[in-house]
Amino acid sequence: MVINMDQEKQVITFEDIFKSEKKPEKKIPPHNKRGYTYTLLYYAMVMYVVASILVLALVQLPNMTKDWSEQELLINEVANNANSLAVIPPDLWEEYAQTSYATVLTHVGIYEGYVVITSRYNEQYRDTLFSEDEYGFIVFDVLKFEEVIKLDPTLTTWKDGSRITLYKGETLPEPPLFMADALELSGPQRLLSPDASSILNFLIYLIMIPGIIYFMKSDIVFDYNEAKEKKKDLIIPIILGYAYVWIGNIVSNVLSTYLASYFSLDIGESVNQRAIIQAVTSSTGILMIISAVFIGPIIEELVFRKALFGLIKNDKLALLASTIIFGLIHVVGETSIQEALVNGIAYFVMGFVFGYIYLKSERNIVVPTLVHILNNGISILFILILL
Repeated sequence: MVINMDQEKQVITFEDIFKSEKKPEKKIPPHNKRGYTYTLLYYAMVMYVVASILVLALVQLPNMTKDWSEQELLINEVANNANSLAVIPPDLWEEYAQTSYATVLTHVGIYEGYVVITSRYNEQYRDTLFSEDEYGFIVFDVLKFEEVIKLDPTLTTWKDGSRITLYKGETLPEPPLFMADALELSGPQRLLSPDASSILNFLIYLIMIPGIIYFMKSDIVFDYNEAKEKKKDLIIPIILGYAYVWIGNIVSNVLSTYLASYFSLDIGESVNQRAIIQAVTSSTGILMIISAVFIGPIIEELVFRKALFGLIKNDKLALLASTIIFGLIHVVGETSIQEALVNGIAYFVMGFVFGYIYLKSERNIVVPTLVHILNNGISILFILILL
């Protein structure tokens, strides 16, 4: 009886030991501090040093630059800003009415022999500047327009409350009453063509990605294998992540409107966004699409989430740093701090959202990268549909 009990105890003890030996150990993610540091340094070197060399090389090639006259700069700005308004000589309107700009400009009315124009995307100009005449027709109201352009304008916003952005050329003739503050453009300016911008962006990412993959190889393999084990379990986090992006868009729109009102600025497309739109719709737009939809999100998530969070162990501090740096690199082209805040708030909010998704994914880079790709892909799709 005693022997049997002892044998039973031995069997139980052996099985317990056996089970503990078979229990899988928790995988420990790599602590690649040196790789994270090199990744950030490599990103900065390519983005600013190598990119500058590429620009110098591109400007030497034919068809890679475009000389923008004062008139072209004015027309381009009006076309790309849904809140725009400008007064141009009739011969200038006739010239551009025969070009592709005719599809993105709207003839609002005639004032003192000049043509009043706005962007095709402006849906407020009729409600703001038109009224019913004595015959019951809805026509351009000259008196309302004068309230916009006089020295002390009393009409400064469109019907929906967004500020009217006035443009004028430095040397272009204008009506005597046009005395309100306006964004004055001067030319000529030599800039990279949209085709060249697409090529430049693609080359920068093409040079950048091998180095970043080399420095981050252990992290990429670990996160990929971990995500591969979950497979279908990734679908819900991706859907939730994109929902966070939509919430972020709503928040950024509210903040942009508030900051624009506070600084008395107009809400328009950021410099970065306008550059993307022009590049995507150029003849080399496919290169920009590949960069913006696929390569860009992969690089940005590895740099601003994986590498930056890897160097900063405190989650809150890492999230703050990632938000600020991610936002700043997207607003470097803005002309003032106020415009960077108003037009770039969406990038700061998105930096926070992607960082939050990264933390919610237990610092696995796969989910925020896929959400980033999904977001950029849908944005590019809307650009191609609308333009």
